Amino acid sequence: MSKTGRLFELLITLNTKHRFTVQELANEFSVSRRTMLRDLQLLSEMGIPLFSSSGPNGGYTLIKEQKLPTISLTPEEATGLLLSYELLEQQDGPFKQENISTLTKIRSSMSIEMLQKIETLKNRLAIDSPQRSFKNPYLKDLLQASLDKEHVQIEYESRSGYSIRTIFPFGLFLSNGLWYTPAFCYKRKSNVPFRVDRIISLKVQQDFPEPIPVNMTVTQWLKQTEFLSKELTLQAKLTKKGCKILDPHPIGEWIQVTPNGTGVINEKIKESDIPFIGGLFLSLGAEILIERPPELIRFVREKALEVVSQYSEI
Repeated sequence: MSKTGRLFELLITLNTKHRFTVQELANEFSVSRRTMLRDLQLLSEMGIPLFSSSGPNGGYTLIKEQKLPTISLTPEEATGLLLSYELLEQQDGPFKQENISTLTKIRSSMSIEMLQKIETLKNRLAIDSPQRSFKNPYLKDLLQASLDKEHVQIEYESRSGYSIRTIFPFGLFLSNGLWYTPAFCYKRKSNVPFRVDRIISLKVQQDFPEPIPVNMTVTQWLKQTEFLSKELTLQAKLTKKGCKILDPHPIGEWIQVTPNGTGVINEKIKESDIPFIGGLFLSLGAEILIERPPELIRFVREKALEVVSQYSEI
């Protein structure tokens, strides 16, 4: 994130916090404490009404009685902001209508000259992200349940079939164009990500007898899930054609191209990623040779045999 973008996000964050420390903000924005101190000093010089107190319970507070100053954006900054909102709008998120309203307000506050400059820039920029046709009618309900710390009962249609679950949602996250709610599932007695578009119905469980599980943020949930997954070493060789096919994909960054144009991959992966990586590598056919881990080789072999068996009698 650029410095300007970080300051803009910091302004928004300060309006939502009653009290905060420099270290809390540094952790949230993934910067050093020294960098965050400089950012807060900059905001203070811009007229942001910050009040600091020392001592064990000290920190910063934003004087709410005053309004934050109007933010002046350059055409480049405004274009970045508008594209970000338009990307969120494409993903059918929980704030789709609010995003449309925000875009309208931003545009209406700009001069014709500014809008023309923005359109000129936008003609040279585009966001190519996966757009799904799946509907997510329960995004706001799940988000509100996570904020209110409530249990919800869902009817869920997964690949394995239909089920009724009681879950405790921790929030929402977007991955590869699909919305998920990370939640504690009382049927499986563990943390499970549920695809929101597969939820058929949802209702709040007001008097659910089970205790609330240890609450956590979505970031903490994702980190914990990643930590619990076994780490494996991936080694593979690719033909020239395989390198070209895989190059546009994010995993293409793993390829080390050799002088003759072929490629090798030597990376650490999580065991939980095997179905995704295995499915991708299976689509490359003979253009890739997986050398390890054995868990990935076994997955690809089994899937390949399933495909062969479908055509064995033809």
